[in-house]
Parts: sequence; C-alpha cells; structure tokens
Amino acid sequence: MYRKLLVILLVLSTMIPTTGQFTRKPKVTFLGGTATDPEQASNGTYVDNLPAFGEPWTDMQLINSGFAGNGASSYYDNSDLLAQRLGNYNSRIYFVMLGQDDFQQGDSSSEFQKNFRFVISSIANNTNAIVFVLNLYWLPIASIPILPISQTFRRYQQVINSTAQEFKYQLVDIYAKTAGNFNYLQNDLVHLNQAGQQAVAAKIHNATSTIIQDRLSLIVNYNKNANIIIGILVVVGLVALIPILQRYNQSE
Repeated sequence: MYRKLLVILLVLSTMIPTTGQFTRKPKVTFLGGTATDPEQASNGTYVDNLPAFGEPWTDMQLINSGFAGNGASSYYDNSDLLAQRLGNYNSRIYFVMLGQDDFQQGDSSSEFQKNFRFVISSIANNTNAIVFVLNLYWLPIASIPILPISQTFRRYQQVINSTAQEFKYQLVDIYAKTAGNFNYLQNDLVHLNQAGQQAVAAKIHNATSTIIQDRLSLIVNYNKNANIIIGILVVVGLVALIPILQRYNQSE
C-alpha cells in the first residue's frame, strides 16, 4: 500500500503546471477574402508582412483563413463554414476584413449588412476573443461622387463602422490610410500591390499592437498566478498525505 501511495504522489507531482504550459503562442486569425488568401495574394498577406514589425506579431501564431472571392455572403446561414474558417473559435485574436469582395461582386449594402452582421454576431456569441474590424480600403472608382457605386461604397463603410461600434469592437481605419494613393494599387486599380499590403499592415500594427500587448500581458500574468496557486495546492496536498503515508508504512 505504501508503494501505491508513493506512485500516486509522483503522479500528482507531475501535475504541477509549468509556465510554458500557459505561454504558447496565441493564435491570431485573419478572416477576409483575397488579402488573406495565401494562394491569391501574390504581393504577400498581412500575415507575411506583420512579423517585420517585431512584437507582438513575432510572439503569436498568425493564421490566414480567407479565400479569394469569399465575402461575408459566403458565411450567412452557414455557421459550419464560418466556424471552420475561424478555427472553431479557438483563436485569441480575430481580424475581420470582409466587404471588399462583396462590394466588387455587386452585393447591395442591405445584403452586405445582413451577411456582415451575421459574421460579427457569430464571433461575439462564440468567443471572448479580442476582435478588430477593418473597413474597406480606398478604390478610385468608388470615389467619383456622381456614380451610384460611390454611394454603395459609403453605405458599406457605414455598415462596417456601425456594426463594429454596436459590438464594441475596435475599427481599424485602413480607408484613411489608403485614400487617394494610387501607388498602393495594382494596375487593375482594385487590388492592393505590395506597397499597399505593407501600408495596411503598418496601419494594423500602429492601431492594434499596444492594445494586443496590454491584453496579452494581463492574460499571461493571470495564468502565471494561476500556475503558482495550482502549484501551492498540489504541494499542500502532498504534505497532507505524509502522515497518511507514515501510518500505512507503520502498519506494513
């Protein structure tokens, strides 16, 4: 019996968590269209460009989950597909950058509002992760006031802004970063080129890195404290077993 209890003690001692168990690189998922599709974004994705800024990006696992042409409409009433793209809601941080593909496909602003809100509400209902929402980057064709498409573009932006505000998610204004800059666009004047991708990555970094570092530091400190408490409880449990072991040893 003494030997059996000794084995139990050894097993319990291995249950004391180490700091490393709580400091794995947190997952950061980018949900978008072409800009988050590694097969289509020939000029690199944000996942490719952000590590150049150092921390916190080098301390995290950055994941592209988008596919070219997959806008918010791809996920409406398809929660399984959305959960799959979002890694079953296991990421610590999400960047939602939907709308560009929906706009280029000609979806109305009311249709986009329905689809976009479905995505954001699904995230809100399934995770307590940190969420950032990006608006649309500047398009020359959408900046001509006399064209109806410009009104649709503005309504898209209003949908993104109001939805982010409703769910208390921070908006990252990449439109302001890119507005009027043809040097950020490919020859088709629709897709971002390498300079555009890097400019948007810089905006993401400047707008979110401090928030992310502050939030993650709180999480790390909380987990370290939990680690210490669990370790103390296990040690106390081991000490409490010593008299029992002694009695069993004497009985044998």
